[in-house]
Amino acid sequence: MGANFILCFFQDVLIADLNGDGLKDVLASGRFRKGLWLFLGRGGIQQLNLGSGFAKLPLSLSAGDLDGDKDLDLAVFDGESVKILTNEQPPVSGGGPGQVLEVSRP
Repeated sequence: MGANFILCFFQDVLIADLNGDGLKDVLASGRFRKGLWLFLGRGGIQQLNLGSGFAKLPLSLSAGDLDGDKDLDLAVFDGESVKILTNEQPPVSGGGPGQVLEVSRP
């Protein structure tokens, strides 16, 4: 019951090793509050600062090496456009995704 209660507050959940430590991390987008929450595999929770580039709630999350630097970057869809959050070095551990690039609809 506890997990279902917690998950009802999130729109989408992504499971991947986001900080390169060999442990799976969980990234969740807020359903009622604008933001992303990172649950680290080694323990700890942090809300990632999305800055002013996000006017709406993040709806869908995806991860991959989008800039060819051998770490995972994030693609976040907010219902209107996809925002790319590049993972700066060192990878996400105490900080958060780096540069936000917007990919608009054609």
